[in-house]
Amino acid sequence: MGKYATDDDLIYVTSTRIPVCLCIDTSGSMSGKDGTDKSRIERVKEGIEAFYQEVRNDELIVDAAEVSIVGFNDDPYIVRDFGLVKENDNGLKTQISASGQGNIGVGVLEALNLLAKRKEMYKENGVDYYQPWIIIMSDGHSTGDNDVRGNLKKAQEQTLELEKNGKLNVVTVYIGGSLNEDTKAQRDLGGFSKKNPTQEISATKFSDFFVWLGKSVSIVAEGNSDQVALDFTDLTDWTDF
Repeated sequence: MGKYATDDDLIYVTSTRIPVCLCIDTSGSMSGKDGTDKSRIERVKEGIEAFYQEVRNDELIVDAAEVSIVGFNDDPYIVRDFGLVKENDNGLKTQISASGQGNIGVGVLEALNLLAKRKEMYKENGVDYYQPWIIIMSDGHSTGDNDVRGNLKKAQEQTLELEKNGKLNVVTVYIGGSLNEDTKAQRDLGGFSKKNPTQEISATKFSDFFVWLGKSVSIVAEGNSDQVALDFTDLTDWTDF
C-alpha cells in the first residue's frame, strides 16, 4: 500500500502513537511566490519533506508519529491517510497542487473526521495513543461556495470543544503576507484555538517550522504527556518580510 498505513503497522509496531494531521490550503492563491523563486505550495511541500526527515531521524517518534495530510480548496481531499513515515515516503510534488477557492471549514471538518476514525482504529486494535495534533495552514480567510461561513463556524466549534477537553492539540499557521493586515484571516484562523495564537510564517521558513513541529511531537513522546506547552520561541524568526 505504499506510503499509506497497513494493518501490519498497528499489529506489529507496538509504540504508543501520536497522530498528526496536516490540513493544508491548496487554493489557487497558494501558487503565489511571495518574492521567491518558488510558490507557497512548493515551499509547503518542501517543509513537509523536512518534517518527514525529522521524524525518520528521531528514534522516539519514528515508530510513533502517524501522519495524515488533508488538502482543501473548494472541497477537501485526503492526500495521505494516517500511517508511519517510511523511508520511501514521497510523491507530494504530484499530489498537491494549487487551484480553486480556500474553503477552510470543509478542510478542517474532513481532518477531524479522519482523526476520529484513526482513534477508533487504535481502540479496535488495542493500540495506545496520545491525543492528536492538527496543523491548519492557510494564506488567507475562508472563501468559496456551499455555506462557507456555516462550515467554518461548525469546524471552529468542534475544534475548540476538543481542545478545551484536552482531546486535541491545535496549531494554526498563516502563510505569507502580514497577518496584522489581514483581519479576516485573524478571525478565521484564530477561531480554531484559544490556547495557541496563529503563527505567521513567511514562504522561506516552512522547513524551519516543520522541523520545529517534529521536535515538538518528540517532546510529547519523551514526556509521556498528551499535552505540551508549545514554545513558539524555539525559532529565532519565522518571518523575513
